[in-house]
Amino acid sequence: GAPGCVKPRVYDIDLYVGSSVSGRNDVPNRRAVAAIHAAGAFAVCYVDAGTWESWRPDARRFPASVLGRPNGWPGERWLDIRRLNVLLPIMMARARGCARAGFNAIDWDNVDGYQNRTGFPLTAPEQLRYNLALAKIAHQLGLAAGLKNDYGQVAALAGTFDFGVDEQCSYY
Repeated sequence: GAPGCVKPRVYDIDLYVGSSVSGRNDVPNRRAVAAIHAAGAFAVCYVDAGTWESWRPDARRFPASVLGRPNGWPGERWLDIRRLNVLLPIMMARARGCARAGFNAIDWDNVDGYQNRTGFPLTAPEQLRYNLALAKIAHQLGLAAGLKNDYGQVAALAGTFDFGVDEQCSYY
């Protein structure tokens, strides 16, 4: 590569190709994953597990009863992570999509609802239960599990998750 350029060893990309590129919102990022692997790198599948996103192909699978307050991003609302019977099958389907596309790991995002104004009275133990279930899903499919931004529970989750993603490490 060019002098001063860094060749990443890990790429964290969305499960789906952007609709502005593919014209659809349900095309898995298989070609990008293949290119990442060809470069000798590790492909991490970004999956939002704590908020609902209106543009996702599975958005209609989420009943209104699990949708909470907006989380500050357009088209996103917090999820009621206490409703494991509703959310875990959806997250399993997303994880299967990551596995089928050839990813090595999942970056579960927005898994800190208990620390935010979600519209639901979420507790730390409920968040812990949900996050442990997400790690189990990834591992069942042979994928590494990534914890994103749940700093308050790192000690309890470090033995279950394989890596962490901190979006604001330079901020702190």
